[in-house]
Amino acid sequence: VTPPNHTLFYSLKGSGVFRTPSGIFELHAGELIVLPAKQSFEVSIVSDSWDIIWLNLADSPMWKALPRRQAKVVKHANLDGL
Repeated sequence: VTPPNHTLFYSLKGSGVFRTPSGIFELHAGELIVLPAKQSFEVSIVSDSWDIIWLNLADSPMWKALPRRQAKVVKHANLDGL
């Protein structure tokens, strides 16, 4: 319910929706969402298929630059190297 880590999703292909305490966020191909630690979220697939990369990052000083209050979608995130 309240994950201890920051969660990042990068959409390679397809789309999804994230429901969080701060709102609803859509994620499309080429976009990244950063979900803050200790905040619940729900994920739904809204396309026929959805290819993603999903990472968890420790809630530590190393990642202090990540959003803490609400989820953030980064449009045109170029993370193809992942």
